[in-house]
Amino acid sequence: MSYDPRNLIALVNDEILKPKLPINTYDRIKSRTKLMLGEARSRGWETQKVKDGTWIFLNNGKTVGGTVYHGPSTQSMFARRVSNDKQATKLTLQANNVPTPNGQKFNSATKAEALEYFKAQDRPVVVKPNGGTRGRGVSLNIKDTESFEKAWTKAADSGYGDEIVIEEYFAGFDIRVLVIGGRVRVACSRLNAFVVGDGKHTVQKLVDLEIQRRQADAYLKSTEINIDDDWLAESPWALDQVPQHGEVVVLNPISSLGGGGFTLNVIDKISRQHIAVAERAARAFPGTGTVGVDIFTSSLKPDADITVLEINTQPFFDMHHYVSYGEPVNAASYIVDQIERTQLLYS
Repeated sequence: MSYDPRNLIALVNDEILKPKLPINTYDRIKSRTKLMLGEARSRGWETQKVKDGTWIFLNNGKTVGGTVYHGPSTQSMFARRVSNDKQATKLTLQANNVPTPNGQKFNSATKAEALEYFKAQDRPVVVKPNGGTRGRGVSLNIKDTESFEKAWTKAADSGYGDEIVIEEYFAGFDIRVLVIGGRVRVACSRLNAFVVGDGKHTVQKLVDLEIQRRQADAYLKSTEINIDDDWLAESPWALDQVPQHGEVVVLNPISSLGGGGFTLNVIDKISRQHIAVAERAARAFPGTGTVGVDIFTSSLKPDADITVLEINTQPFFDMHHYVSYGEPVNAASYIVDQIERTQLLYS
């Protein structure tokens, strides 16, 4: 199986289905930039657009900070440059003793070396474009040469450049943690696209009903539910099958909102160990007030396997404002608070 969904299904059962957590629907939303502007203005600051995508925040005629395409002014160029390269991020995390998958970067000219590297591994791997985002071009749990060839082609054709990363595969689920001012403030799990059986409808009908529901949700209506036919073919489910009442059917192996996924607020659920790993990862990129840390974990428990996949210095923090399950969190408030603290530190 190219992806093991058991940890994800356990999370959905324990944190959504058993407590009967309702799904949130949003009538209207704001862009990430507008969320930050609103927070700045709520403090009595003036906001001024100085170029496309760039705003400054003014307090009594002095610049406090600002935002560039929703990225806060507290971000260092070092962190931005390193975090945009998956292999550089991996090496930086490893140098700071942060758990992260072992791996190596290749390009189209070194495919033969990449294949030899893959064959030498004693566990399954992930193959992904070095500069990719939102799970595009990513293949999981690659175990054999035939699967490797397909995964390499998928990454190479993803449109994210010539470089491809091969790294260890870990089973589990994804959590995006926001570390702001050195402390974990917000965390949500990005869930793969899934439907829950009602004992009456087929998987395809359940998907159709979810697509219909999303049309009333301002945050998710523009997303498409990506049904991965190859994944379904090797899973226990089929589109014409009627799943049992309460049975969770995972539709694709990638956790991505753009691919039809959901988010679950887990800030009150993650363990002290998850928090410690996320904060240590953020400290590996000094001078950065807001860091999105992507953690992969086997569970929310203290004894869980935890690894850091990536770092994002321009995180999509609106997912916390418009979370699918659980209480929405005003992440922009924390970010603008950090902008103010940074200004006071250097004023």
